[in-house]
Amino acid sequence: MPAFPGQASREGNGDIRGSFHATRGMNAFRVDPDSPCFEGVFRQDKRVAAHCTSGLWSVLPVATRQDLEFAAAHRKDGFSDWVVQGRPLTKDA
Repeated sequence: MPAFPGQASREGNGDIRGSFHATRGMNAFRVDPDSPCFEGVFRQDKRVAAHCTSGLWSVLPVATRQDLEFAAAHRKDGFSDWVVQGRPLTKDA
């Protein structure tokens, strides 16, 4: 059983090039530069496009970033639609 929703599709298909996995629950901590959990990939000067499997949950991390006055958007049709469209994916070696 997947550890989080969408893990099976990521493991089976790969990832969108340049994507970085961040769980919903840690989002606010990873984007806050004053947090000990801050991830540089989420710096305020970067625009982030969030995605989840279906496109429903990715609105939540985007709202968090926007509340912190960071630029953010989400893929409304989700990762599953990206795969169905045959868009490029990367896979770990």
